[in-house]
Amino acid sequence: MSSSPTAFRTETWTLYALGISAIALRLTGRFHQRHLRKFQWDDWSAVICVPFYTLLVVSLNKVSSGEGSNFMTAEEKAALTPETRAQRVIGSIWVLVSEEAMVLTVWSCKLSMLFLYRILL
Repeated sequence: MSSSPTAFRTETWTLYALGISAIALRLTGRFHQRHLRKFQWDDWSAVICVPFYTLLVVSLNKVSSGEGSNFMTAEEKAALTPETRAQRVIGSIWVLVSEEAMVLTVWSCKLSMLFLYRILL
């Protein structure tokens, strides 16, 4: 992982652009081969990956920018104000969103690969 939030943001959005470009190239090739009505299950499962992956990148960037750590020392707990408490609650929600987005991204990619392997065999 990168050492600063700016470097992390740059890295995640670069990897996002590469991943979305790969999906776009694949779907463009399939569209020119078969048109939209003849897309197969592996094509549609790749399309399903896109919103989950987008949500994952956004939520990870929110968490890494300081809006989402659930870990607090005793000193931090004692120094909580209503404003920092509200920020911590929002941060906890972003952590939950990032975890769920990670699970959905991983499983939708696995599903896509299973459909692709089924076609190859």
